[in-house]
Amino acid sequence: MVVHTRRRRRWLPAVLSIVPILGLTAAQAGAADSKENVLPPSNAAAASAQPTSKADAHRKELLQRYKVAGRVALIEFGSVGDTQSDRGLNEMVWLHKRNAIANLAYLRVEGSKDQAAVDAYYKAKDVKFPVHRDADSSAAGAFAAKATPSFAIVGKFGRVRSLTGRLDRRLEDWIEWLQAEKEDPGADVPLLGTVEPDATRLLARTRLPELSGQTRSLDQFIGPQGMLAVFVDTSCPFAGKALGDVPTVSATLAGQKVNTVVVNMDGSAEAVKKHYAGRQVGAPVLYDVTAATKLYWDVRSIPMAVFVGPDKKITYSGMAVWDQVAKAIEKARNLPAGTIKFSVRGTSYG
Repeated sequence: MVVHTRRRRRWLPAVLSIVPILGLTAAQAGAADSKENVLPPSNAAAASAQPTSKADAHRKELLQRYKVAGRVALIEFGSVGDTQSDRGLNEMVWLHKRNAIANLAYLRVEGSKDQAAVDAYYKAKDVKFPVHRDADSSAAGAFAAKATPSFAIVGKFGRVRSLTGRLDRRLEDWIEWLQAEKEDPGADVPLLGTVEPDATRLLARTRLPELSGQTRSLDQFIGPQGMLAVFVDTSCPFAGKALGDVPTVSATLAGQKVNTVVVNMDGSAEAVKKHYAGRQVGAPVLYDVTAATKLYWDVRSIPMAVFVGPDKKITYSGMAVWDQVAKAIEKARNLPAGTIKFSVRGTSYG
């Protein structure tokens, strides 16, 4: 089952049909476009989306200047004369005019040095949100936007939470969740839509209640040879199939000193506890009634299986097909092929 936090609004397929969708990480955004679209070097440029203190101050000043500080904001870094930037601006204008995402702030950062062309371009455009002129690329550098167009989503606490080359199909879900965020996630928060191969911080950050009510972080479940996390919900039949396999999978992996944990991601606490009451899961069950785990772990469909090694590196993230999981664990641990054998198949559906 494809994961959505709620029913999609009708605007989403319409606006995203303007251009093909290609979600990129911050590092990929710089390599995805042609050389002509690469922004010139800037003294404020840095390697990550949360760069130096100087860049942090620059971002803060820019957000305050355009009265978007303290709000979730969508920012496009574009340039007059670039076709993809023009399409990106059209998408933003479309969303803004229709108030398609409530309480979302918008900002365009214009990187062209041709002031006459910029003046003529915006005179012909019906842009009702702020446009910041950035001929020296200092603003783009402060946000680590290395290519045009780049779309940054900035959270209420001024952190860059997403940096992509196109509007992502999960935009509305991301915005909704960020608007509900109640505390600063910190400078090391991973970009939405990405999962770091080294999941040390992600594992520690994922703190969820067990069915008993005790809150634990995922890194507490890593065994001597790693951990298998199985992401499910209470409504998807394929998640139910994977969940039914967990006792067998867990017992087999226990023999290899690999722990198994189930992470449920829907419903209220009462509904989740009712669903698991009396069920022999064969592994600890954590649950999240918010969208946080889906977003941080980039869960696009369920069931989903993730293997994390004892070094806290993710070496498998995908379908709950147990033969594939076994091969991934064998490879990660340098075991002979066929060492791990499950008597259940799992499912490739989700």
